[in-house]
Amino acid sequence: MTELAPHYKLMGIDVSPYTMKVLSYLKYKGVSWEWLPRNLRTEKIFRQHAQVQLIPMLFLPDGSSMQDSTPSLNFSRPNIPPLPSIRTIRHFASLLPCSKSLAMSGVTS
Repeated sequence: MTELAPHYKLMGIDVSPYTMKVLSYLKYKGVSWEWLPRNLRTEKIFRQHAQVQLIPMLFLPDGSSMQDSTPSLNFSRPNIPPLPSIRTIRHFASLLPCSKSLAMSGVTS
């Protein structure tokens, strides 16, 4: 059985928090992706697509690319639903082990 090629390619460096932000998003959404480290071997590809010297670079299934982590996360594609809405402090407090004591103190109100 042949494995299908990834739909997205992410180029960056593993010590970049911005690259890790996009990588985490792709993993969270369960998107098929391929890692391309930005190095001397991939520099030609980077230069062909880069508008500025900025990572990460996300290659989309249609062949286009995006740079910068926030715009990469905000784009809307049919196969990647938008990020879930931001939850309230009450929701996050309910996930904490000490949520009952927080609720009783009125912090989550």
